Amino acid sequence: MKNLVRITCVVAAAVSLIAANASATVIAEWTFETSYASITGSSATFGGLAADVGSGTASGLHANVSAWSAPVGDGSLKSFSVNNWSQNDYFQFTLSTAGYSGITLDWDQTSSNTGPADYVLQYSNTGTSFTQFGGDLTVINNNAGGGNGPARSFWSSASYESSYHFSIDLSTVSDVNNQANVYFRIVDNGGLNPNGGVVAASGTDRVDNFAVQGIPEPSTIMLVGFGLASCVLAIRRRRS
Repeated sequence: MKNLVRITCVVAAAVSLIAANASATVIAEWTFETSYASITGSSATFGGLAADVGSGTASGLHANVSAWSAPVGDGSLKSFSVNNWSQNDYFQFTLSTAGYSGITLDWDQTSSNTGPADYVLQYSNTGTSFTQFGGDLTVINNNAGGGNGPARSFWSSASYESSYHFSIDLSTVSDVNNQANVYFRIVDNGGLNPNGGVVAASGTDRVDNFAVQGIPEPSTIMLVGFGLASCVLAIRRRRS
């Protein structure tokens, strides 16, 4: 019996150490490699694209009928793209963050020469009331070494280009922690195209590799820690 108690405590100690040093885990990610075949057609709204990792859905909403498509991604075969952008049109990603806090987002996004360049990130845990996080996000055009931004390569399935990457730390936003449903929107902020001109109806914008990461909630660590403390007490009682 003593050995069983000691073994249990060793296991609890190991689990506690792992939990205390927990790092960010991908909760959900959309690469569009499994759902690309359904990204087609013309409509004002589009949805139901399942996450490639984890669970959740990607969707989009435009004020006007737009053409949804799946062109080449950033280092992958496919992405999520649409034309005919107006202010407040958006891409949306919906998932559960239950059991996680310290949420961070990563994604790749690019515009055509006549697509919109100005976006903002919004979040919600209700799906009705959204809050903007931070300021404008400037999307650069898919142009090798031209237009705005640093020298870079076109989006290609053969290689990844980090110039198009966005990384957002939402660890200070408690409203997206441990929620049954969280909604993230990349919203057209009504600016100009990447070359400083007017956005055209034919101008496109595409997103790829949208990943939501989080750290296991402290409650899990506390539970394991309580188990470890109980083990220590049990050993002391047996020795006394």
